[in-house]
Amino acid sequence: MRGSVNNQVNQLWSKIDGLYTSKGETRANSDYRGHNGHKVSENVHGYSWKDETKRIAKELLTYSKKNFKIKDMQAITGEVVLAYVNDKIEDGLVRNSISSYISNIAKIKVGLSKIPNKLKSHNNQFTHEDLKQARKNINQFAVRSKHINRAYINPASFKSDMSIKSRIGYQLQLKHGLRVSEATLIRPSQLLNNNTIRIQGKGGYERDVKLSSVLFNQITQEIKAHGSYYQGYNTYLKDLKNSVAKAGEKWTGTHGLRYNYAQSQMSRYQEKMSYKEALARVSFELGHHRIEITKHYLK
Repeated sequence: MRGSVNNQVNQLWSKIDGLYTSKGETRANSDYRGHNGHKVSENVHGYSWKDETKRIAKELLTYSKKNFKIKDMQAITGEVVLAYVNDKIEDGLVRNSISSYISNIAKIKVGLSKIPNKLKSHNNQFTHEDLKQARKNINQFAVRSKHINRAYINPASFKSDMSIKSRIGYQLQLKHGLRVSEATLIRPSQLLNNNTIRIQGKGGYERDVKLSSVLFNQITQEIKAHGSYYQGYNTYLKDLKNSVAKAGEKWTGTHGLRYNYAQSQMSRYQEKMSYKEALARVSFELGHHRIEITKHYLK
């Protein structure tokens, strides 16, 4: 697909516009089935769902462009979708809310399947299996009515079993609180002086993160060798999960490392400042802009 984000989303919407049509009739004649195996309408029939589907489509494509350099909605991969959903989990959205996101992404997938492919490689870039995996992730890790502390007991024991690229991402998450999408892709333009990298977080907010000279040099060497530091989401997930298992700990996702970071930083900062000041500082370092989200990481 060509054009701006808005243009691509409008093209998509034209394929799933079910306003003023019967949902029951469309569902009865549909070849599509939901995650529970029942027939579902291939279109979007309500105005509130229209606004939500278009909003999520814009957000997903913008996320894809920023984090994976994928500017064509038809080229969005399962890796992008899983990373996008994982970010929602890390931000503390409740399970039902994220489930609604996935339902909208399923509609987006239907719409994309109705648009002629510019390239053969664009066909079915993300699949129903990817959406199933996303649902498994939210069922296991997303916040419910009762919050669960996701911090690991001894995360320092994990890194010895990882590849070099995964170890970089692991350290960026555990020691600096980065989201998985921020910790697995660093471009040359993000390198600053004094072993510092610039992270552009959600909403366009930027924060500068000071690294150890060793970690900064590792990232620099990756960029010199490959043009950027990049570790695939699925590969990183697999490496970290294997390391957690070998350490005998319960898997709580990549965001478990951010829990460890938040709790460690709060403890350190409260030795020097008030709880409110420490919370505000940790919120900024995590890339949060509502302290209520950060409070989840401290329970």
